[in-house]
Amino acid sequence: MQIGLTTVFGALIIGFLLGGCLVAIVYQIISKAKSKTFEHDLQRQIDGAKKEAENIIKSAQIDAAAETIKKKEQFTSEANKIRAEQHETEMRLSKREDALDRQTELLQQREKALKQQQKEIDRRTHNVGLKEKQLSVLMAQQKNQLLKITAMNINEAKDLLLKRLEDECEHEMSALIQRKVEECIETADE
Repeated sequence: MQIGLTTVFGALIIGFLLGGCLVAIVYQIISKAKSKTFEHDLQRQIDGAKKEAENIIKSAQIDAAAETIKKKEQFTSEANKIRAEQHETEMRLSKREDALDRQTELLQQREKALKQQQKEIDRRTHNVGLKEKQLSVLMAQQKNQLLKITAMNINEAKDLLLKRLEDECEHEMSALIQRKVEECIETADE
């Protein structure tokens, strides 16, 4: 039985060895399976993290685009408001400029009218001066004529009176014609 025991021992040792090898092989197979599962889980987590990161990036891009659009709308609104204010200011300035132009035109017309009035005053002053001289001359002539008349008879006095009336009519006619010519010239100048 000694052979039998050694054989059994041998078989047992071989069985243990084979069992140990079998356990080692199974352990390696399980480890490889776990490793593959772990790698697969890890890859799945990495892929999930990548998708989540992409979603976060897309969300951030959408938020940034929305913020950009909002800022652009605010800028456009402010720019439109500034343009409206500028347009309103330009309109006010244009109205003021028009009012100043009208005032300037009125002042120029008044100045022109004043110059014309001054010309008329100067002309009349000149005419008054001439008439004063003529009056002085006439008074001197009449004085002389009165002295002569006192020494004349009735027919001579009538002739002198008619001549004097004729001279006065000629003088008044020439003054009237001169005045009408001046009025026509002034009318033509306007």
